[in-house]
Amino acid sequence: MVDQLPPADAVLVRDCLVHLSNTLVLQALANIRRSGARWLLTTTFLERTKNEDIPTGAWRPLNLELAPFYLPKPARVILEHCTEANGACADKALAVWPVEAIPA
Repeated sequence: MVDQLPPADAVLVRDCLVHLSNTLVLQALANIRRSGARWLLTTTFLERTKNEDIPTGAWRPLNLELAPFYLPKPARVILEHCTEANGACADKALAVWPVEAIPA
């Protein structure tokens, strides 16, 4: 969450943030913002209406547009068409944001 990231045009964080506490997600997003990368591609769940906090290592779906993360609408969305849990994760997507859109 705090190690300096190497120079890159994009940072791909797939199926990772969903396992971190909200505090660690915010730290990871801040670190990505500091990285100088242009794009963030990460997992989000588009239809969720609330983000639960968890102990790191557990799992829950995240909608990164909602509190406490407040990312804007993504620039692009790649729907994953997830069929896990009998369709309970059908809103899972890989979303693309300009890193400069991550709230400071």
